[in-house]
Amino acid sequence: PSGTGAWLLDSYTEGQSVRFSRNPDWWRGLTVLDTIELQQFDQTDVMVTALQDGSIDAIQQFTVIGGEGILDNPDFVVRETEAATHRQVWFNTQRGQFTDPRVRRAMALTFDREEMVALLFGGRARIGNDHPIISKLPFYDPDAVPQRERDIDQARSLLADAGVDGLSTVINHGDIQEIPDLAAIIQRNAVDAGFEISVNQHPNSTFYGDSWCPESADGEAPCFNSDEFGIVDWGHRPTPDVFLTSALQTDGVWNASVYANADFDALVTEYQSAISVEAQTAAISQIQKHLWDDVPASYPYFFNFLSASRKEVDGLVPTALGHLILSAASVSDS
Repeated sequence: PSGTGAWLLDSYTEGQSVRFSRNPDWWRGLTVLDTIELQQFDQTDVMVTALQDGSIDAIQQFTVIGGEGILDNPDFVVRETEAATHRQVWFNTQRGQFTDPRVRRAMALTFDREEMVALLFGGRARIGNDHPIISKLPFYDPDAVPQRERDIDQARSLLADAGVDGLSTVINHGDIQEIPDLAAIIQRNAVDAGFEISVNQHPNSTFYGDSWCPESADGEAPCFNSDEFGIVDWGHRPTPDVFLTSALQTDGVWNASVYANADFDALVTEYQSAISVEAQTAAISQIQKHLWDDVPASYPYFFNFLSASRKEVDGLVPTALGHLILSAASVSDS
């Protein structure tokens, strides 16, 4: 209900900032700060500079690329949370050049995941294995499938089996965080297997509606008109349900792969209806195997959620979901 939170809205300027003041009637008592202001930044380096020069006190989220000036800097506190945040490299499985799973597996086999984690995150990430299940979950099966590693010979063999002698495609993505750099790595990695990739970077403001999940016509599946190949950002979730349902199940609302597989749908239903960890593990193990083999999308890594503040800030609580809890935040004199 309106008025039950710690803060009251004072002003909002679209694309720039929003300002709140303390709610004197908050049921948990008074906040330490009188007011807070949230500012919008379009570029990580500009945001980091604002923190460094004291224009702002904290950053909700930043990336390693562009954030080098505050990492390991004693003037700032970096809060790091292991998360399921990832990039989904989707393939349109219904139309275009990636309808054959052998071609999708071939592309996934070109990825140098160790290079991605090292260059993009300085090691603050974990290698993915082409499914969206993170290893810290109690129902994850570490023995379900072997770790997919870069194997150009196998990639070439799969393409030959599929009757493909070289493939030219376009990888589409938005201009957000490390994704442009990831696209460049994928482009470079794929050359050795015979893939020729052009990179098409969209403004993030239009990317989702133009490339990732364009409007479908009557009778078409959601995202049916997605580009045949692209990268999309997915934020942390405490369980993988939305990654499996909305992004991959038949007629999922964010299913850019336009994936429609009855066996997979049944496995997700089995997982969601399981009432014990053992039953969840049995279903998730099969899901890991299915996605690793069929590759409607590739998941090269999961990365840690990073937020930061000046060392004078205390009581700030970020979450991997992107929340910034400020009800107990305070700022001491420097």
